[in-house]
Amino acid sequence: TDALNNAFNGCSALTTLDFSNLTTISGNSALYSAFLDCTSLTTLDFSNLTTISGTTVMKYAFAFCSSLNSVSFDKLATIGSDTSSANNGHFSLCFQSCTNLTRLSFPELTTIYCTGSGSAGNGTFNFCDTITRMDFPKLSKITYGTGASSTNQNACKYIFSNCSALTEIHFGSANQTAIEATAGYSTLWGRGAGNATVYFDL
Repeated sequence: TDALNNAFNGCSALTTLDFSNLTTISGNSALYSAFLDCTSLTTLDFSNLTTISGTTVMKYAFAFCSSLNSVSFDKLATIGSDTSSANNGHFSLCFQSCTNLTRLSFPELTTIYCTGSGSAGNGTFNFCDTITRMDFPKLSKITYGTGASSTNQNACKYIFSNCSALTEIHFGSANQTAIEATAGYSTLWGRGAGNATVYFDL
């Protein structure tokens, strides 16, 4: 039930991995600290992965991978799951201190579930101080779920904290109304992003 939980944690000599045949990762703590402190890791290929679901998914997944410069999420559509449990931490601190990333794109991502308490989605890209652009052309839903703490406005609050080089965050124009109306929009994109401008592209 803990798919890839701590799978390669601390493998400091690891340089690249190919997961291009993987389509789904699910279970409690899926990808939790999976590549934490893999300081020589430069590339990861998840190009056919469509879904990462569970209760604490992707927390610290690539944190402190200081050499990471490329991660392929070509087909990833859903991150997390809509549950009522508090403190799920979906996507929290996932890329913290990945100081060699300059750009990330999620071309097929439609939904980010940020359920539960303030740790959900908190600091996802914290201290990614070389990243200049993020792309989410199909994202249409950011949710705090259905639980008692689902409206906690601390969730996703500092997702781009200390991203000092970030200047552009791109969405698709077809989803502009949905994104601006979603519960997480004002906190998810509006805090800690420095001088970033939000674009809704044709």
